Amino acid sequence: MKYLFIIGFSLVINLVLGQDKQYALSCVETLASAKFHGRGFAQGGDKVASKFIEKELKEWNTKPFNDSYFQYFKFDINTFSKTQVNTNKKNLKLGDDYLVFAGSSSAKGTFKLYFPKHFSIKQFSKEDHKNELFILDTIHYKSEDLIKNYREIIKTAAKNNSAGIVEITSRKLIQTQRTYEFGFPFIQIKQEAWDTTTQSLQLNIKNKLKEQYQSQNVIGYIEGEIDSFIVFGAHYDHLGMVGKKTYFPGANDNASGVATVLSLAKYYHDKGIKPKYNIAFFLFSAEEAGLIGSLYYTKHPLFPLEKIKFLFNLDMVGTGIEGLSVVNGKENPKASELLIELNDEHNYFDDIRIGKGSANSDHHFFDVNGVPTVFLFTRGGPQFYHDIYDRSQTLEMNKVEELIQLLTQFVNRY
Repeated sequence: MKYLFIIGFSLVINLVLGQDKQYALSCVETLASAKFHGRGFAQGGDKVASKFIEKELKEWNTKPFNDSYFQYFKFDINTFSKTQVNTNKKNLKLGDDYLVFAGSSSAKGTFKLYFPKHFSIKQFSKEDHKNELFILDTIHYKSEDLIKNYREIIKTAAKNNSAGIVEITSRKLIQTQRTYEFGFPFIQIKQEAWDTTTQSLQLNIKNKLKEQYQSQNVIGYIEGEIDSFIVFGAHYDHLGMVGKKTYFPGANDNASGVATVLSLAKYYHDKGIKPKYNIAFFLFSAEEAGLIGSLYYTKHPLFPLEKIKFLFNLDMVGTGIEGLSVVNGKENPKASELLIELNDEHNYFDDIRIGKGSANSDHHFFDVNGVPTVFLFTRGGPQFYHDIYDRSQTLEMNKVEELIQLLTQFVNRY
């Protein structure tokens, strides 16, 4: 009888965990779908995503602060309604062959090219290259000045009337967000897509710097036994759309983190028992634009920051087959030791790495304000990042159940 009970209990646990994974996968698929416009700001994808998150927080009976799940803030953001780049040799494909730097300005027309085969930054500063695109090509032209003066070239090109800059790169194309515009276009073209005999480029780039764009953090909580908070946070924004057709899905970055936070809300709802601490769920916007949403929250907290006993920032947690990394873990040894202890007991992850502090995600401004916090990301699996290939179909959320168990066990024992 005891043996049958153990088997039955194990089956129930596995069924519940399986439901957690399916729910998380469903959230990732929804958030990374085309109708969410890359959760950016050109087509209001952040607003579509925030309404979905609000709906899910309501579904799991979390409570809002101040009668609203939304915390509104404003910031400037550069967006693109059109980007077309063609050489006189071929039509280039956005995302595969080229990207337009997020701080670029509009440009339309056919432009001649300036190839600095024997480049001198001193001489370049005296020249006028009006209506010419500066070809920043350190792959085919090995001029020392060209290689060493990357940033200075950009500044000088703005001063001497260059029509823009085209960088030929062998590196991965990585899209970003910017809160400003250069005043001219900056385009990156993959080495494989570039023909060195190209004589001109046709550009049709239309940008708009949206000033004081309103976005929102989405925040809810559930009451615990102790009037202190454990916070689970993740940013829900991503890189949005560039032009009318190309969007950046952001499945791992960071639909995976949002899905895990919502899964934690579901976990506590389904459990039906008050947790040890109040549990807050912080879903931040504008992380990709410079941690703007989390910075705003720390300046306008909905309850005293001193009440946060610990904050977990979950960013890119859609894999895990190679382990879990704890950024800022060395600055929080008590929490790190507990995470390792729990993992040793239950073997959730093959490896947990404790790392130093970093200012690269939403935990940063909480850390600056004295809140104990770490940034968790998982390792292994697909390595798509800030590109058009970070899709839900590539993400298995391999370790979401284990991560939920690790974090809820942490709450119980911390």
